[in-house]
Amino acid sequence: MEHFEYPQLDKFQNASYIQPIEEFFKTDPQLLSPSSALYVHIPFCPRFCAFCNFYKVIYKNDGTANDYVDCLCREVDYYADRLPDNYLNLEGIHLGGGSPSCLDSALIKQLVDKIRSRFNLGSDHLISMECHVDNLQDADYIKRLADIGINRLSFGVQTFIPETRKRYGLSEIDRVYRAIENIKQSGIKNFNTDLMYNFPGQTPKDVIHDFEELFCLGANCVELNAMGIMPNSNIYRQMQNDNMLLEFQSNIDTFIEMYEYIESRDDIHLVMANTISKTPQPPNVCNSFQLGGNKVNGGAILGIGASSRGFVDGYVYKNYVNIHEYMDKVKAANNGVALQRTVDMAERYARMMVMFPMFRHVMKKDIDFNYTQKGMLDKLVEQGLIYEDDEKYYLGKAMSFYSGNLSLNFVTRTQKDKMMMYMYNSMRNNLNAYNQDDMQMSKQAGLRPAPFR
Repeated sequence: MEHFEYPQLDKFQNASYIQPIEEFFKTDPQLLSPSSALYVHIPFCPRFCAFCNFYKVIYKNDGTANDYVDCLCREVDYYADRLPDNYLNLEGIHLGGGSPSCLDSALIKQLVDKIRSRFNLGSDHLISMECHVDNLQDADYIKRLADIGINRLSFGVQTFIPETRKRYGLSEIDRVYRAIENIKQSGIKNFNTDLMYNFPGQTPKDVIHDFEELFCLGANCVELNAMGIMPNSNIYRQMQNDNMLLEFQSNIDTFIEMYEYIESRDDIHLVMANTISKTPQPPNVCNSFQLGGNKVNGGAILGIGASSRGFVDGYVYKNYVNIHEYMDKVKAANNGVALQRTVDMAERYARMMVMFPMFRHVMKKDIDFNYTQKGMLDKLVEQGLIYEDDEKYYLGKAMSFYSGNLSLNFVTRTQKDKMMMYMYNSMRNNLNAYNQDDMQMSKQAGLRPAPFR
């Protein structure tokens, strides 16, 4: 399950009517968040990694990026003109992708300046940007990002194993070391790296070596993500042809050894269930708000750009995925929304509980047991899967490996049925289930389910 999209929007199940966001706020929704974070999807990439399901296009210097940034700025204006004042207080901005670092720094500046002109940024605001190591070989480019106000960079390392990097389309490892050195020289002190586990042939000890190496190189946080492959994707077919699929599917549980190692180390802290650091710290505000801020009104996430999602205190929306469909919609209506629905208080509280294992705790004072089954929490405590004290329910370090499994205990029956139909609809139409698009999908026929009865 993709935590950032709960409850899911399905282009085969959700109605085509889109309620304008200003109309939603005329209904006097309850428990509004005091502030927001902004996620901006910039889909351009210098190359495709075989395992990546995010929507992206190969960057070309043909003017498309300029048009795209103009559309992003129109969306910024659209929401700034319509949202209540509390949502104009931004705690953070994350430029994700894709690899926003494909863009010329002048385009990044144009976008950031537009956001600053329409929203209120707090004194300790975060402006984070996803990068590709190939774009971080130019030290002057990174310094220009720092001058714009970017104060956190994030990029994927995934693994240090040379053979695995080559097999899955990753850059040479020397470029990772050069990128980190360039970041250090730029004055940007906060950089985050991603590691992936469960590559075929990879062991938990390999991942432990990799995150220890990144800490030695100065990474502030390391995000640990399980390799996920979608049915009938190119990588699924590749593993199937190479007889690796069974190994991939059966090995995942062995990686709890990483979390047992983390639990044994007092100097490694879990910032979130999948994020570790050598420094105790709160979660990155943009990630936190994407998951609801660990409260029913812990923070709204505004999404702009192709394939972006937003959750604004019960107003849920998703933009067109394809870049050209997105830009056509923005040029016609100043927003990119393709799917939208509203959720009631019961679903909002369910979402909070679905997300809480990622935060590794939930405060009892923030739970409304009119909407949350205390019996489920008691059962998980009795089974030793979570713990409780007078103030909170919480996960141990090692059990954080199973945060996604624990989340499923709080998914409502209605949402489970919709999620099953979402997967069925995606497979039946040969779509990647992450975005219901054709990203990384094999053209071979097969793996389509029988008609649903």
